[in-house]
Amino acid sequence: MIDYLEIQNYKMFERLRLDGLGRVNLIVGKNNVGKSSLLEAVFLAAAPDPIYAFVRIMEMRRINPGGYTLKNLTGFFGDPFTGLGTRVEGFDFSSKIEVDRERLLFRKSNQELAMPIDEDFRKSIADAKANPKSVLGALYVSSDGPDAWEVHNLWDFLDLYDRKSYILEALRIAMPEVQTVGVVSDGNAYRQPYATIAGSQAALALAALGEGMSRMFGISLGLGVTAKGVLCIDEVENGLHYELHERVCDFIFQVASKLDVQVFLTTHSLDFTRAFARAAHKSSELGRLYRLTRRLGYLEAVDYTEQEMLLAAEQEIEVR
Repeated sequence: MIDYLEIQNYKMFERLRLDGLGRVNLIVGKNNVGKSSLLEAVFLAAAPDPIYAFVRIMEMRRINPGGYTLKNLTGFFGDPFTGLGTRVEGFDFSSKIEVDRERLLFRKSNQELAMPIDEDFRKSIADAKANPKSVLGALYVSSDGPDAWEVHNLWDFLDLYDRKSYILEALRIAMPEVQTVGVVSDGNAYRQPYATIAGSQAALALAALGEGMSRMFGISLGLGVTAKGVLCIDEVENGLHYELHERVCDFIFQVASKLDVQVFLTTHSLDFTRAFARAAHKSSELGRLYRLTRRLGYLEAVDYTEQEMLLAAEQEIEVR
């Protein structure tokens, strides 16, 4: 498990350090302060295949392959003319990403991977998505939910490792009437999640059952495929009614503990922050709250213990 996190030269982070990380970590702060970017840096550093992680981040940011240029890449990973690359360090790893005029270079422990900045970029993307195993161990679930490719390819690993029960448990938090769940080919390129409901003979697409169902599917899918790894979930509260927040937090703590997953969450919701504080207080696992704030022009992370978290949440800590 990552004990601390230090990020240098990633996007707006000149240098940011988070100490005393827990099993489940919640990041709050004003809009555009860097919460999602912090998750990206964790994902890039923890991913077994950093090229896939990079491609996924570009997709989430809606930057297409034609937009991968030296100019916009240096906005992510430092300046090739100064030699200042991106570095992310944790308890048991050090990851560095450098840009030169021809390639992106990923270094982690004894691993080194290069991605050319030219017409071969599209081949690099195809290669990164050719092996679903490259995603196991680290996943970023965006505010829109998991990628369709991820749902299609990762479902079978839940079956292999006998973890589908976590999906059902999660869906029943949002809709207790759910009987079964699976992924079905409906003529699209990728299989889509469907569920059966008590009293109905038809299998219904989760997307038709509301945002909360899709969100719970994404959360539980992520936990199920990142055993002994890292899960990042951006804007975790999306689609979830505030009355469900504490049960969702309890579920995340419990499954993360069982599967040895370290979780990083962001939220804009004070209700979710309060629910997280209560769930962390109940759990035997450590939960930590970090508030990103800008002071004297620099970003810093203010951390809260579980007791401080309860007090701060009740005093309406600034979350957006």
